[in-house]
Amino acid sequence: MKSVFIIFVFSITFFSKSEGQLIAYINDPDGYTNIRKLPEAGSEILGRFEMGDEFYFFPSARENWWRVSAHSISGFMHKSRILPYDSKVKQISEFLKNFCDSDYNNAEISQGLNEKMFKNLLYYPTAFLEAFCNLNNTDKDFIEFHLKEPINDGIDLERIIENLSYSFSPCTDSERVVESIQIARKKYGTSIEPFVRFLNVPEWNNPTTNSLTINISKKEIAGHKMTYYLNNTEIDFISKLMVSGNFGLMDEELTFSVMDSIFTSDDLNRHYYFEIFKEISRKSDGALSEVIGGYYIELLRKYPCFFIDKINNEFNNGDIEMMIDFMAFEYHFEKDSEIKVKKDLEKVRIECETDTQKINEFQSMVLKAIENIER
Repeated sequence: MKSVFIIFVFSITFFSKSEGQLIAYINDPDGYTNIRKLPEAGSEILGRFEMGDEFYFFPSARENWWRVSAHSISGFMHKSRILPYDSKVKQISEFLKNFCDSDYNNAEISQGLNEKMFKNLLYYPTAFLEAFCNLNNTDKDFIEFHLKEPINDGIDLERIIENLSYSFSPCTDSERVVESIQIARKKYGTSIEPFVRFLNVPEWNNPTTNSLTINISKKEIAGHKMTYYLNNTEIDFISKLMVSGNFGLMDEELTFSVMDSIFTSDDLNRHYYFEIFKEISRKSDGALSEVIGGYYIELLRKYPCFFIDKINNEFNNGDIEMMIDFMAFEYHFEKDSEIKVKKDLEKVRIECETDTQKINEFQSMVLKAIENIER
């Protein structure tokens, strides 16, 4: 980490984008970059630029240290710490396109993307507006809708509106961004606090009227107590309500969004979501239970070693029998079900360190369950 000794610190400032002026942001994981008096690492620190500060820079093809300036200060910064404005616009444009194409029914993905979108708008409002202007009309509508519905905690809407007021507007459509944030502020207040959006869950998910709930709030998952996950901002709020028994399960979008999150690429979070999914599968009935088998099969195909590790180390005999029944029901509707079962489990044998005999036994049990359904 860098020294915290600072002579002069900027608050976030924004310049109007003018022809011939090279504007940039810092490119530094520490969240700030020092401004040096001379073009060398050991030179005196005059101040620093922080994340979101816009400043002018003067590139040199022959030098690694470039002159930078903003208002009353001028100095040098290593070129690796300078992110040109146009590059930032490109980054945000790519993010917004990915946002529009993402699986927004996945709770973990939607939470993370929503948070990143608002952070981009908070720290890089001018670049965000230009990126927004470059979208097609369908994607603009999609972004506008989600700007009106922030779903993560700690969003300072008042500060976003203030920063936008100082920003250059590259097109008339950029006003839609400002208006969306104003609508969100009017609806939720100046700051979005934890859980505020999901406290008023739909009536069918209200635990006072829907008793199909789970409660694993005291459970330890993958070596971490539940408080670790509840304090993790990458974890969505819907699942946090679920684990404490404050959300009624049903075959609808919000329940499925949490179930979808068992396919997350984050290994640790996958343990958390799988524990929820396992409890849902134990409690499920009716239409909800009909989709459980498909989730188990997809997990087997996508993360075979994770799947078999859960069976070997965390499932009791009752859990295994229940899971096999769910999977057999789903396999039953697939063409050449026996071939697919063998193919799925052969992948486990090849990729995972596990007892082959146990895999053979599991395969026989699944095939037997399919046979019983087809009788």
